[in-house]
Amino acid sequence: MNLDDKSLFLGAMEDVQPLKHNHDVHWHP
Repeated sequence: MNLDDKSLFLGAMEDVQPLKHNHDVHWHP
């Protein structure tokens, strides 16, 4: 994994985390 791939991967994880958090809150009030 080169630096660019790692940056894209970490960026994707940052994009997914808020969605997962909102999903968890929605289903577990």
